[in-house]
Amino acid sequence: MEFTGKLIYNDDGDYEIHNENKVFYLTDALNEIYYADNNHLSLRITCGDRLLFFEDSTIYKKVNKQKLYSYFICGADLEDTLFDNTNKIVNVTITAEALGNYGPFIETEGS
Repeated sequence: MEFTGKLIYNDDGDYEIHNENKVFYLTDALNEIYYADNNHLSLRITCGDRLLFFEDSTIYKKVNKQKLYSYFICGADLEDTLFDNTNKIVNVTITAEALGNYGPFIETEGS
């Protein structure tokens, strides 16, 4: 699944991606993958022509440099990448068997 929009860090400490008429709840999708029996995913995040994050492995949590629990994939701290690019237009491509249906993580604004 590919989604492009403005990366938002909401008041609940979750990441969302907003475009013209939809919201993708990225943190909720990552939580679903993390707690699934098969927690393997491929995640690619770009901002314009810049590749910000690209890993293909299992997702896990550990304490990062800021002493916060963060998602890691292949040793790369996803929280750092997301936080550093908040309020920017990003393109996220996420593939995971645990997310057979992406519908629960996408909401049409105004509904």
